[in-house]
Amino acid sequence: MDEKKNIVSTLLQNIATTFACAIIGSSVIIWFLSEDQGLYFPIIAQLLAFCIIVSIMEIVITSDLLFKNMLLLWRYILLLFLTLVTCGIFVIVFDWFSIDNWVAWTGLMTTLTVFFVIGTVPMIVKTKLEDRRYHKLLSDYKSKHDLAGKCDK
Repeated sequence: MDEKKNIVSTLLQNIATTFACAIIGSSVIIWFLSEDQGLYFPIIAQLLAFCIIVSIMEIVITSDLLFKNMLLLWRYILLLFLTLVTCGIFVIVFDWFSIDNWVAWTGLMTTLTVFFVIGTVPMIVKTKLEDRRYHKLLSDYKSKHDLAGKCDK
């Protein structure tokens, strides 16, 4: 039961964070680059749907549900790829901009990738640091209890 609560809590936090960033980022871009000076409800609803899908993908990809032996870095690369594909589908389905507008596509993909890297790098660094800490604690525990080599696979 606690695991389900944790997944739901994480999902809701991811949706809220992603949605807030999407709204703020879109508002800034529209303010600088568009003659329209606001986000309309249909666009906000589309952004929310996009954020929900991306958040679900993140939960599934970063958990051990599907990819138990995949490195965290490769999981995030897969998540980036699927996020870009999902965004492309949303652009086409909801006609966010013209399909043949390469400037808009380049800007969108660059922006998504940059923000994705900004959000992912700290998580990967944190995971690496925690991994080192836990290995050190395990090593200390083994040496303290004379378990060297007995617990290794």
